[in-house]
Amino acid sequence: MKTAVVFACNEAYVPLAKGLVLSLRESLQGALRAGLVFDLHFIDIGCEPASLDWLRKQEVTPHAFSREEYISLPQSAALPRYADAQLCRPFLPRIVPGYGRYVWVDTDIWVQSRDAVTGFTDALAAANNYMVICPEYHYGYSLHRNLSSAVNASHGWYSALYDTATADRLCGKPILNSGFFACNGGSPLWARWAEAVAEVYAKEYGADKNVLHFAEQLCLNRVLYDSGMLLLLDPVHNYACGASAALRDARDKMVIGHPPYAPIKGVHLLAFSRYGKDYLQRGFLYQRGAYLSPEELASLKRLVR
Repeated sequence: MKTAVVFACNEAYVPLAKGLVLSLRESLQGALRAGLVFDLHFIDIGCEPASLDWLRKQEVTPHAFSREEYISLPQSAALPRYADAQLCRPFLPRIVPGYGRYVWVDTDIWVQSRDAVTGFTDALAAANNYMVICPEYHYGYSLHRNLSSAVNASHGWYSALYDTATADRLCGKPILNSGFFACNGGSPLWARWAEAVAEVYAKEYGADKNVLHFAEQLCLNRVLYDSGMLLLLDPVHNYACGASAALRDARDKMVIGHPPYAPIKGVHLLAFSRYGKDYLQRGFLYQRGAYLSPEELASLKRLVR
C-alpha cells in the first residue's frame, strides 16, 4: 500500500522543512529497500520558487492549497496565511489523492529513528479506519508543565468552540497532538473532521477569536474521543520538546531527559517562536543545524520572540 507523507509551511519555516525532509530520507531508507512506498508531498502556503525547487530536487511533490476551496470562513476570522498548515489537514486525501495511507508531519518535527514514521503505519495496519496519534502526555513533561493549568486552558478552549458541557467532558483528557498522525485514505474520520472544522470556523468569536489557532486540533480531539476511533502511539514518536525534559546524550542522540533516557523518535520543536532560542543553543535541530546556511540560520533566529 502506498503511503503519502505530507507536510506544509510558509517561507519562514523552510529551514525547518529542510531538516524534516533530510531526516525523513535518512529514516525511510530501510523501508524503501524493503519495497514499501513512501512518497513525500508538500503543501505550499507561501514559499519562494527557490525553496520549491529544492523540495523537488529532494523528490518532494509540491501542491497548492486555497482555503476557499475547502472551507467557508467568516470575514471576521482574519486568519493569517500560516494557519493554512492547520486548515489543510482534514482534506489531505483531496489535496493529495490516490493513496491508501496518509501520514501528516508538522514542519517543526524531524525524525531520528528508522521506525519514526513506520511506527505509525505499522500500527495503522491493525487499526482498520482508526487514526494513529500521540497524546501530549508523557512522564518527561511532568516536571515542566502545570497539569491543572493545562486542564483549565483546555476547558477554556473547548468552552469557546463548543459549550461548557463539552468542555467539562473533554478538558481532562490528554490533548491528541495533530502534528504527527496516520490514517487510512478511506477512513470516515476525514469527513467527520472536515465537518467539525467547518462548523466551528463558521462561528463568530469576537474577543475569543484567538482560539481558532487551536480549533483544527480540538475539533479532531472531539471527533476521536466521541467516536473512539483512535489508536494511541507512544509519545516518543511525537515528543514536544518545548517545556519538557529533553537533551542530547553522549552519542549525540536526542533522548528523554530522565532515566532511562529513552531515544526520541519524532523530535517536535513546537512553538519555535517561544522556545527557538533554547532549541538553537542546545543543538536540538536535525544535525544540530549543520545543514543550514548562515542565511537560513539567521532567518530562524528572527522567528524567535
